Amino acid sequence: MIEKFDDYFEEVFEVFGTAEPWEVYPDVVQALDSLRKQGFELGVISNFDTRFYRIFRGLGLEGFFDSITISSMARSVKPSGDIFHYALSQHVADPEDAVHVGDSIREDMEGAERAGITGIWVNRERADPPQGAVHLRKEIQSLEQVGGFLAQL
Repeated sequence: MIEKFDDYFEEVFEVFGTAEPWEVYPDVVQALDSLRKQGFELGVISNFDTRFYRIFRGLGLEGFFDSITISSMARSVKPSGDIFHYALSQHVADPEDAVHVGDSIREDMEGAERAGITGIWVNRERADPPQGAVHLRKEIQSLEQVGGFLAQL
């Protein structure tokens, strides 16, 4: 049984390291393109492993970003502020000059707060934040709303 599980795990691990099982939300490409045209530097922070690069290329998202920070590269994982500071160093940016957009209150919003970065929670499902969650400065339902928020800063 263990042998069959190992085979299954290897197959699932391999499949999830490709773009095939992943989906890009319809608002993503337009929002990223708009932010790039406005002159914003964009980066990704992910707790995923090195397979992330292949996935990103396969989804056609690689060209929108100036940096990709994965946890193994930063030797830290979200929600630690360390991975956010590592990502900031890729842009030679200070926390007060950055915004982090993410869909996880714990990993993204708490991590951004620990690093001194303004967080924008992407709440596509309009869920209630968990009790005791970090104070959310901004909540959006679509990435198309990011530009409007940045214009207010």
